[in-house]
Amino acid sequence: MERKVLQHKSPCYIEKTEKNVVDLKTSHYHSSIKEGRQQYDKVWAVPVQERTRKSLAREDYAECIKYSYASINIGKELNYPEVRMHEQYTAAAISFYNLGHIFDCLLIMKKALALRQDKELNSLYIKTASIFAKKEFALGFENIKNDKIRDAIKHFKRSCMFQRKRIGCHLRLSSCYSQLGNKKIARKYLKMVTTKII
Repeated sequence: MERKVLQHKSPCYIEKTEKNVVDLKTSHYHSSIKEGRQQYDKVWAVPVQERTRKSLAREDYAECIKYSYASINIGKELNYPEVRMHEQYTAAAISFYNLGHIFDCLLIMKKALALRQDKELNSLYIKTASIFAKKEFALGFENIKNDKIRDAIKHFKRSCMFQRKRIGCHLRLSSCYSQLGNKKIARKYLKMVTTKII
């Protein structure tokens, strides 16, 4: 039985596993008890991690994402040490960055930095987050001009996720929801603005 390994919202690079390579959820896996399942995972753990490193080294980023997520899934079940999980999250983040999927990259970077502080990764995160937030904010304005209010909301929310000062985003979100007739959510965002100002 084949299964999608990449458990992520990104529409891209959600790939089916190769048979007998990263197929972690076979009938054997399902039927085994917890101890047996963990033993089964241990057999796969090292090969999957090694494939993550090799695919990253040869700049096969789509492949690297697939194997790093497979390794992360195993690690969650086997309680991998933070260092090992950090390595897998970082590999996925680097791959998303190089493929131009910046939103996905930032989400994974957050997880990597939550596990372990890394000066170089943190510096890249701050720089990338700042550029992304400004770009999303500009796209939100562009959508308002074109009367695409729902699209504008999506971009303002994304921008808000990676900004330190969020007053501008909250004001725009309040205005957008008000235009859609959703006064309750509009008031919620307006309240966030007034609370920060006071």
